[in-house]
Amino acid sequence: MSSVSNKTYYLWGEFSHAEYSLLNQLQQRANDRFNGPDFKVHLTLSGPFYELNERILDGLEDLVVTNDSIDMRTNGYGAEDNIYQSFYIKIQLSNKLLRLKKKLDYFLKIDSKDFNPHISLFYGMKEFDVKNELIMRMTSPPKII
Repeated sequence: MSSVSNKTYYLWGEFSHAEYSLLNQLQQRANDRFNGPDFKVHLTLSGPFYELNERILDGLEDLVVTNDSIDMRTNGYGAEDNIYQSFYIKIQLSNKLLRLKKKLDYFLKIDSKDFNPHISLFYGMKEFDVKNELIMRMTSPPKII
């Protein structure tokens, strides 16, 4: 009898300690205003995928070792009517970031979809006028992450 896993995996990009601290402060400000859930700030690079085995872990480790960190330019804040992209920092799509995404998707056998790189600060549903009000009050995100 075979068992089917119902787990879903995503690959995240994370940040240096100093950047994480600053991004976490911005997230706390949004969550204080919107009463949102706690989660680690990140940039989703690829997913979903449904299998995690030694071959995949070894391949991902090779990709990590052979790829340098990427400097990303921010484009202010964004808001959508989507629970997981409700309030976020917009990231400019660079060639380096797009190449990394394509490598990951190819390795994981994921069909590349539209890629909207962003760093979520709030998960949940709020009205646009409330989100726009917070955008006006927030300090600008760092220009380069």
